[in-house]
Amino acid sequence: MKRPLLFCAVLILGAIACNLPGAASTPDPLPTYAAQTVEARLTDSAGETQEPPPTIALTPPPATATELSASPTNTNTPIPTTTEVPCNRAAFVSDVTIPDGTELAQGEAFTKTWRLRNT
Repeated sequence: MKRPLLFCAVLILGAIACNLPGAASTPDPLPTYAAQTVEARLTDSAGETQEPPPTIALTPPPATATELSASPTNTNTPIPTTTEVPCNRAAFVSDVTIPDGTELAQGEAFTKTWRLRNT
């Protein structure tokens, strides 16, 4: 009794696993075209710069003698700062191992060395 039941279960699982899919339906391209159009318009509008609305410049009225302050005000004095010296600066002096224009065989291993001076 167990054997035929097991055989039927394996047969059913095999039939389900071998189920061939039906014909694939091609999606309607219209929604894709619409989405691409919206994306293009948003990209175009993002690149445009909007000008701010014009502002009216108000000129302040001239100062009168009563508005001026007679007491002197303190001014900030600038603090000198040190200028950093750039690092990793060098000047070419000469070729040490292989001079310029030397022809080497194709695939030949070589080591190129230069002489540099700190600047």
